[in-house]
Amino acid sequence: MMPSSDGEATMPHHSDLPRLAALDDATLARARTVTVHSPDASGDGDLVWTLTVRDGEGEPLGRERLSAPDWPTPLAEIIAPHLDVAGLRVVGGWRTDLGDDDLPRHEARVRPDA
Repeated sequence: MMPSSDGEATMPHHSDLPRLAALDDATLARARTVTVHSPDASGDGDLVWTLTVRDGEGEPLGRERLSAPDWPTPLAEIIAPHLDVAGLRVVGGWRTDLGDDDLPRHEARVRPDA
Protein backbone atom coordinates (compact mmCIF):
# COMPACT_ATOMS: atom_id res chain seq x y z
CA MET A 1 0.00 0.00 0.00
CA MET A 2 1.04 3.57 -0.60
CA PRO A 3 0.39 6.54 1.71
CA SER A 4 -2.14 9.05 0.45
CA SER A 5 -1.93 12.81 0.86
CA ASP A 6 -4.06 12.57 4.00
CA GLY A 7 -1.80 9.92 5.56
CA GLU A 8 -4.11 6.95 4.95
CA ALA A 9 -2.83 3.97 3.02
CA THR A 10 -4.23 3.52 -0.48
CA MET A 11 -3.95 0.69 -2.93
CA PRO A 12 -1.71 1.58 -5.90
CA HIS A 13 -4.41 0.47 -8.36
CA HIS A 14 -6.79 3.13 -6.96
CA SER A 15 -4.80 6.07 -8.33
CA ASP A 16 -6.51 8.63 -10.51
CA LEU A 17 -6.74 7.77 -14.19
CA PRO A 18 -9.47 8.58 -16.70
CA ARG A 19 -12.42 6.22 -16.93
CA LEU A 20 -12.41 3.91 -19.93
CA ALA A 21 -15.37 5.62 -21.60
CA ALA A 22 -13.45 8.94 -21.49
CA LEU A 23 -10.50 7.64 -23.52
CA ASP A 24 -10.20 8.83 -27.11
CA ASP A 25 -9.85 6.48 -30.08
CA ALA A 26 -6.08 7.04 -30.40
CA THR A 27 -5.54 6.09 -26.75
CA LEU A 28 -7.82 3.04 -26.98
CA ALA A 29 -5.91 1.87 -30.08
CA ARG A 30 -2.79 1.61 -27.86
CA ALA A 31 -4.55 -0.69 -25.34
CA ARG A 32 -2.92 -4.12 -25.08
CA THR A 33 -3.85 -5.56 -21.67
CA VAL A 34 -6.50 -5.32 -18.99
CA THR A 35 -5.61 -6.07 -15.37
CA VAL A 36 -8.33 -6.85 -12.86
CA HIS A 37 -7.10 -6.28 -9.31
CA SER A 38 -8.29 -8.20 -6.25
CA PRO A 39 -11.64 -6.83 -5.14
CA ASP A 40 -12.31 -4.61 -2.16
CA ALA A 41 -15.39 -5.02 0.02
CA SER A 42 -18.02 -2.36 -0.63
CA GLY A 43 -19.65 -2.43 2.77
CA ASP A 44 -23.02 -3.49 1.32
CA GLY A 45 -22.13 -7.09 0.46
CA ASP A 46 -20.86 -6.43 -3.06
CA LEU A 47 -17.28 -6.57 -4.24
CA VAL A 48 -15.65 -3.56 -5.90
CA TRP A 49 -13.31 -4.57 -8.71
CA THR A 50 -10.73 -2.23 -10.23
CA LEU A 51 -9.68 -2.82 -13.80
CA THR A 52 -6.78 -1.06 -15.49
CA VAL A 53 -6.15 -0.93 -19.23
CA ARG A 54 -2.46 -0.64 -20.20
CA ASP A 55 -0.51 -0.04 -23.39
CA GLY A 56 2.19 -2.34 -24.79
CA GLU A 57 4.83 -0.76 -22.52
CA GLY A 58 2.72 -1.42 -19.42
CA GLU A 59 1.73 2.21 -18.90
CA PRO A 60 -1.80 2.62 -17.52
CA LEU A 61 -4.21 4.35 -19.90
CA GLY A 62 -7.50 4.20 -18.02
CA ARG A 63 -9.21 2.67 -15.06
CA GLU A 64 -12.68 1.57 -14.09
CA ARG A 65 -14.13 0.59 -10.71
CA LEU A 66 -17.22 -1.59 -10.74
CA SER A 67 -19.39 -3.36 -8.22
CA ALA A 68 -20.60 -6.91 -8.51
CA PRO A 69 -22.42 -9.24 -6.12
CA ASP A 70 -20.18 -11.44 -4.00
CA TRP A 71 -20.97 -14.77 -5.65
CA PRO A 72 -19.08 -16.87 -8.18
CA THR A 73 -19.48 -15.04 -11.47
CA PRO A 74 -16.85 -15.51 -14.19
CA LEU A 75 -14.54 -12.52 -14.26
CA ALA A 76 -14.99 -12.11 -18.00
CA GLU A 77 -18.76 -11.61 -17.49
CA ILE A 78 -18.18 -8.96 -14.82
CA ILE A 79 -15.86 -6.78 -16.89
CA ALA A 80 -17.12 -7.37 -20.45
CA PRO A 81 -19.77 -4.60 -20.36
CA HIS A 82 -17.15 -2.07 -19.23
CA LEU A 83 -14.73 -3.07 -21.96
CA ASP A 84 -17.60 -3.02 -24.50
CA VAL A 85 -18.37 0.62 -23.65
CA ALA A 86 -14.73 1.46 -24.44
CA GLY A 87 -14.82 -0.60 -27.65
CA LEU A 88 -12.37 -3.21 -26.34
CA ARG A 89 -12.56 -6.97 -26.05
CA VAL A 90 -10.48 -9.69 -24.43
CA VAL A 91 -8.52 -11.95 -26.76
CA GLY A 92 -7.06 -15.20 -25.48
CA GLY A 93 -7.02 -16.50 -21.93
CA TRP A 94 -6.57 -14.97 -18.51
CA ARG A 95 -3.45 -15.36 -16.36
CA THR A 96 -3.21 -14.76 -12.62
CA ASP A 97 -0.24 -13.62 -10.53
CA LEU A 98 0.49 -11.48 -7.48
CA GLY A 99 0.46 -7.71 -7.91
CA ASP A 100 2.69 -5.13 -6.23
CA ASP A 101 0.30 -5.25 -3.26
CA ASP A 102 0.86 -9.05 -2.92
CA LEU A 103 -2.78 -9.69 -3.83
CA PRO A 104 -3.90 -11.76 -6.81
CA ARG A 105 -4.54 -9.92 -10.05
CA HIS A 106 -5.85 -11.25 -13.32
CA GLU A 107 -4.63 -10.10 -16.71
CA ALA A 108 -5.65 -10.67 -20.32
CA ARG A 109 -4.76 -9.20 -23.69
CA VAL A 110 -7.25 -6.79 -25.24
CA ARG A 111 -7.75 -5.20 -28.61
CA PRO A 112 -10.13 -2.67 -30.06
CA ASP A 113 -13.36 -4.26 -31.24
CA ALA A 114 -13.50 -4.15 -35.02
